[in-house]
Amino acid sequence: MGKAREWRSGCGDLPLCHLLLVPGPQPEHLAEIRPQALGGFTQFDGYEIAPYLRPEESDSPGRFYDEACDAADVDVWSLYGRIPGLGVEAISEFDKREHAEEVYARIPGERYGG
Repeated sequence: MGKAREWRSGCGDLPLCHLLLVPGPQPEHLAEIRPQALGGFTQFDGYEIAPYLRPEESDSPGRFYDEACDAADVDVWSLYGRIPGLGVEAISEFDKREHAEEVYARIPGERYGG
């Protein structure tokens, strides 16, 4: 079995949460958000690049969370893929928007237009 990867994901009406994705068969409790398509994953139907602050949790020093912000106040830029009918899933975070746009361009083979 391959290495497990942790992804932050939008879970319906819930705020961003973490999912552990392991290559191979998906656990039953993830079936609702991991339809069996493309070998167990649903293809993204669009992408977003968004700015976020990275404040430290007040009751857990050394732990941070993402908070949406204006581009002028950004700590990180997040690249998200939209899952049809389910919300967004974080692909990666970047120090600069340009880096997020470069990675995006490698996925569909076109420049980001958002």
